[in-house]
Amino acid sequence: MREDRAEGEAVTAYVTGRFRRCMDKLLTLEGGYVNHKSDKGGETKFGISKRSYPTLNIAALTRDDATQIYHRDYWSPLHLDEFASEELASAVFDMGVNAGIGRAAKLLQTSVNNLGKPLSVDGHIGRATVAMVNSFPEELLLDEFKTECCRHYDRIVANDPTQAVFLKGWKRRIYGSEEA
Repeated sequence: MREDRAEGEAVTAYVTGRFRRCMDKLLTLEGGYVNHKSDKGGETKFGISKRSYPTLNIAALTRDDATQIYHRDYWSPLHLDEFASEELASAVFDMGVNAGIGRAAKLLQTSVNNLGKPLSVDGHIGRATVAMVNSFPEELLLDEFKTECCRHYDRIVANDPTQAVFLKGWKRRIYGSEEA
């Protein structure tokens, strides 16, 4: 929590319009409270899982609580306000929430490499990654990132067939309204 914020003041007063739009899109995808028996994250609300936040009362989580967590633990570490493309920032944010920020960063860095530009795949987005990401035409890198995310989910299911129940939904999530 920022020190210049009054106690109890919502994080939403300190975020960009881009974050707000991407957050609204994310919450539409995540929905409300879920406790699916096959979900390895366990109990979730707004996409915040008990596995990732074991001390949090998931059922009592508010939208503002989720917004603060997402801004602090996902959006800011991924440096998504620095991306030229809001659509790519949104896709990386969503993948970070669904698979972890380190995994999302690695998938993005791998995508850059797949497109012929050498970049260390270290799972951390810093200046070099942001500069490289911003050097690509939006659609080219976005398409490659989506493809790499699908490969990631295919590997999960290949290694653990019990997760196949989620595959179609994961791919729909990546491609939006497009056929997965």
